Amino acid sequence: MKKCKIYLILAIIFILTCPIGLLAQMGGASYSFNAIANPSSQSIHKIWAASGQIFMDVDNNKLAHYNGSSWSLVNLPMAFNTYVISIHGQNASNVMGCGKDGYVYKYNGSVATELTSVNTNDLNCVHSQGNIFYFVGDNKTFRSYNGTSFTDLTPSTLEISEDIDFFSVYPVSTTEIWIEGYSHSDNNFVFYLYDGSNFSLKNTGIIGGIFLSKGNFLYLREGDKNISKYNKITGVVTTLFTVPDSGSVDIKNVWAFSEDDIFISVYYDPYPSPGSIIKKTYCYDGSVLNLISSSISASPMWGDEATGKLYCADGFNKILYEVVEVTGISQLEEKTNFNIYPNPTTENAVLEMDYNGIIKIQISDITGKNINEFSQTLYGASKVNLNLSNFSKGIYLVEVSTEKEKVVKKIIKQ
Repeated sequence: MKKCKIYLILAIIFILTCPIGLLAQMGGASYSFNAIANPSSQSIHKIWAASGQIFMDVDNNKLAHYNGSSWSLVNLPMAFNTYVISIHGQNASNVMGCGKDGYVYKYNGSVATELTSVNTNDLNCVHSQGNIFYFVGDNKTFRSYNGTSFTDLTPSTLEISEDIDFFSVYPVSTTEIWIEGYSHSDNNFVFYLYDGSNFSLKNTGIIGGIFLSKGNFLYLREGDKNISKYNKITGVVTTLFTVPDSGSVDIKNVWAFSEDDIFISVYYDPYPSPGSIIKKTYCYDGSVLNLISSSISASPMWGDEATGKLYCADGFNKILYEVVEVTGISQLEEKTNFNIYPNPTTENAVLEMDYNGIIKIQISDITGKNINEFSQTLYGASKVNLNLSNFSKGIYLVEVSTEKEKVVKKIIKQ
């Protein structure tokens, strides 16, 4: 996937000098969420992707595997009749998953084999580095797996309370392994570095998973709404940005191809209290946080470093999406003669689309606040009126979705 970075200084110069009609076509990158067939027709819980292959933990004790040309459904060991908590791999024929009661499975590209339970505690995360898999879990569980056997690295003592559950591991190298956990006794989050021999406490209070290491910095989710970077040398945590959604909305998933290509999903389900479910996906380009969907929460999600493609589900539902940056005309636009005009507009705009079926139209402001939402059935070449007369001046996002595809376009109200 291409970076979503906008060179802000050049953009500002261009804005000051370009005609308003051309200005309407620029801004943050647009993205299309293209649906991919899910062979299981079951809810997607975890995704891992590498070298053009996709692996998904789905309901009914199955692993869905796309080998680059076709899908297969693999039975997981019966120990996983509850759920898999984490999945990761080194390559397409060396994938591991872990979960309840310390059980681990290994997938070789065709068959999933249950390995002996490594302990009775839940395993919360698996991550690989080089030829080694690392597992962390409840009660300070920390183990490595070299392909043939497990090594118990669980610390005998730590700097603070012993009542700690590890929930995330991020190995940069065999001598730089970052582990996050929660101390029940101290009611606080803890952040450790394991150097291959010893643990050292680096911070307390950091909440959330690490998703990128770049030079002297770790990039991580801090709390419910912040994306921050942690200086490995000084220990200072700096907030990069805060998602603008208020209330109980929180970050569910993060993926980064680089420090200026970060994708963030947010989600809120008010059940059992009254209210609306909130699902959004953002992209941070190194300077600006852009809303790329106001109806999809890309969770779980995983990026394939080899191909640059990003895959996600929508809030753990049954649909798998490939997230594609729209640099020109998307497939949906091209095959339906999609168009929105006039843009900019002072009152109304018209959406033209050649499509048979139901489309959903959602209009939101630049912060992601939903302004208007409705569905309409189209019968071939159609025109849909978009009434913006009561909208304040500014930039709005028009998201149009069919059963399998979505496209987001910006429109300016003058």
